[in-house]
Amino acid sequence: HIVVNVFGGADASFRLHFDDGLTYDYEKGAFATVDLQWNDAEGRLCISAPEGDASLLPEGLNFTLRLFTPEGCRTSASVVYDNGQIEITL
Repeated sequence: HIVVNVFGGADASFRLHFDDGLTYDYEKGAFATVDLQWNDAEGRLCISAPEGDASLLPEGLNFTLRLFTPEGCRTSASVVYDNGQIEITL
């Protein structure tokens, strides 16, 4: 389960890195990355399809997404990630 806190006001991006958590195999390319991109004007978060070894991502990975504004937590959403691109409007 991954909680993503988005603080509105500007566009932003972040890269999640997944590996086996046990070995140094990531040094040999055994890892996957997932990009998150926030479009502030559209209020949209895009979670990319994984790049690399998608088998290293946990099955049924759940994201809780929360958008914060100066007034506080405006909205939240929960999505199950199935290794495909997801776009969520918050």
